[in-house]
Amino acid sequence: MEQPLHYPKERFASRAQMAHQLEQFVAEVFAYAIDKGASDIHFEPYENKCLIRLRIDGFLMQGAILSKQEFDAVIGRIKILAQLDITEKRLPQDGRLSWPYQSDTIDVRVSTCPVLYGEKCVCRLLYQKQHLCALDKIGLTLPQQKLMQEMVQKPQGLIIICGPTGSGKTMTLYALLLALETQKYNILSIEDPVEMAIDGINQVPVHKAIGFDFQQALKAFLRQDPDIMMIGELRDRHTAQVAIEASLTGHLVLCTLHTNSAVQTIDRLSQMGVESYHLAHALKLVVAQRLVRRLCPACKSKQLEIEYCKSWHKQGMPEAINTVVQNFHSRYSFDTQDSPYSGVFQAKSCPQCHLGYRGQRGIFECLKIDQSIAAAIEQGCLSSEIYQQARARGLFGLEDAAVDALLRGETSLAEITRVIGC
Repeated sequence: MEQPLHYPKERFASRAQMAHQLEQFVAEVFAYAIDKGASDIHFEPYENKCLIRLRIDGFLMQGAILSKQEFDAVIGRIKILAQLDITEKRLPQDGRLSWPYQSDTIDVRVSTCPVLYGEKCVCRLLYQKQHLCALDKIGLTLPQQKLMQEMVQKPQGLIIICGPTGSGKTMTLYALLLALETQKYNILSIEDPVEMAIDGINQVPVHKAIGFDFQQALKAFLRQDPDIMMIGELRDRHTAQVAIEASLTGHLVLCTLHTNSAVQTIDRLSQMGVESYHLAHALKLVVAQRLVRRLCPACKSKQLEIEYCKSWHKQGMPEAINTVVQNFHSRYSFDTQDSPYSGVFQAKSCPQCHLGYRGQRGIFECLKIDQSIAAAIEQGCLSSEIYQQARARGLFGLEDAAVDALLRGETSLAEITRVIGC
């Protein structure tokens, strides 16, 4: 795929042969992307060339360069497979297809959009259960894992997973649901779209064309004798109000929200019009998360021994990072003999990885809404005050989680600087 594809018409005696080559090339693109563990395939038209790019471990990497004629043929083929209108190029379209791969089937979500030089197409690869992870596999520390397992067993309340787009919030929700014995509960999920089908969960896709949105689905759910309800995203005041009401009337509600930290979630819900009294009594747990790339275990190399990590400023490290590590060391000592920390490693590169990284893991901040935090919410305290109170009570923040992953040798200094921004 690193070389441009060419299939000149004069080489073929029939249209059937040309169609066969097109099918073969599209199959090669998908097979290559799946082999590399790509999450998305981007087909992008520009003035003088057309690109195929793959998103691997959160970064886009170029896969192939096509001519305009080749590109249009490829887009047409994908639209046919996804049962989209191949004649409609002026409006966005969404579709799905199933791609057979070895002994498995990969669900593919297809989105097209008109751009300046043609039609851009993005294929999201949904790897189903082989990419579903249990709570102990997604990057939680042991105390965080125990807290989340405890909270998901509650008979009622609101649990929110927050973070920016692409931070793995939906996968964390799925991991929470997998921690339950699903046969004991009536679990209903409303998603836009349904990313992965899970046995034991009644998953409902949003259908905006007929007016079936999150709010309508939630109202219908309440008449379906639910135990647990999952909401793909709290997007507006009405959905938030229904979710709060459901969590106050005997249901466990799990959802996601686009905020940067756990305490900002409280501000966001207040801005949506949720009353502080209701929020304080409904909210049980807020989890903020990010994704960092994992260092390739085959080629990573040690950058700093653990004894040097207490004085990074002498090593020319950024002062902001030095401050974060010093704060971490003052709260969670890594001097003990049984410490899990081994030092700081850096990315290299080898045939088994992508620029020194292979795969991703989450880093998490879990804010439990105990009586003290609930009282602060009800009194309308500022998010900064709530955060300071939570830190004083032992909150393991996102920066702590980043440093923890760094000192365990799972990610690099450059990666936590990029993701956390410290």
